[in-house]
Amino acid sequence: MKFTETGTYGDTTEILFNDHYVARRKVLDFTGNADGVIKAGTPIGSDGKAAVTSGEPAASNAIGVLLHDVYADDPNGSVVVHGFIDTAKAQANSGVTVDDATKAVLPMILFC
Repeated sequence: MKFTETGTYGDTTEILFNDHYVARRKVLDFTGNADGVIKAGTPIGSDGKAAVTSGEPAASNAIGVLLHDVYADDPNGSVVVHGFIDTAKAQANSGVTVDDATKAVLPMILFC
């Protein structure tokens, strides 16, 4: 059997602290996103947009934390709604600092 390489896959960033989590599917909205990517560890709002603005704290409409990087050409993402997030890894990948107000609207997520 012959195989043809059609693309390369980069390393995925692991933002979970352990393997106990619940995620739900969310189609993301890239309106106003010039980069075409929303990074893993970014809080996601109920509207499907990143619940942050240029590194500022997440808005109160955050429903969870994005599990993997999502690109505009395939806007389907997984949003962690319950589980344990490694705060340092999530912040390093997304560049977003999750403040106490954001943690308060995500009571089923523990930031370790």
